[in-house]
Amino acid sequence: RSHAFVHFDQCLYCWAAGIETYNAPSCAKCNHVLIQWSHGVEVRDSFLHLGRDSSSDRNYGVSFFFWNSDHKIENNILRHHRHSISFEGGGSGSAILYNYIDDNYTDDPSYLGSARINHGAHPMMNLYEGNWVSHLTADSYWGSSSHITLFRNWLRGAESQIGLPANPNWGFIAADIWKNQKYYSLVGNVLGVSTWTSGGLRNAGGCKVSEPTAYSYGCDSNGSY
Repeated sequence: RSHAFVHFDQCLYCWAAGIETYNAPSCAKCNHVLIQWSHGVEVRDSFLHLGRDSSSDRNYGVSFFFWNSDHKIENNILRHHRHSISFEGGGSGSAILYNYIDDNYTDDPSYLGSARINHGAHPMMNLYEGNWVSHLTADSYWGSSSHITLFRNWLRGAESQIGLPANPNWGFIAADIWKNQKYYSLVGNVLGVSTWTSGGLRNAGGCKVSEPTAYSYGCDSNGSY
């Protein structure tokens, strides 16, 4: 049974707008908004923030599980989650538009937490446009993804550091694309922040990045490339 604040299950053209969710409980799938087996859901103009526990499988902002298609997540504020956006187990044709995503953290507060383009096979043909994101990752823990477009986002590789349990010292990556993620298009994005005075455009080392990095490709869950 889900304990998400808002749970869309087998929904067609459902919506949530103008809501605030706060302090998600400490249990698996106790997310702010959980969407599964659904089509055409819209989540907009809302403020989703904070959880009591940001360990694995907890305190996700908007999370997609199993089959999903044609959703729109627009003009929301998402703060202090493990993953503010997470596609896990598929999802296609969705648009993530003009959201503010900041100050994510995990059970390892030394790591700059991230929104997840991919956290399970196989999201595809999704659009991220006009978002302000501290750290955006397509990981390979549970599978692959493909045909994703990142268009005119500000991918900062940095965070505001407001209300965190600790300030991170690694994971400063703007666009973090792991192995098995194919046919990505990154067009017109701003990467990084003006305070970066060192680091790299493209990371060719290990996954534990302490210097600012605009692009990172090919990482795996073992921490190697």
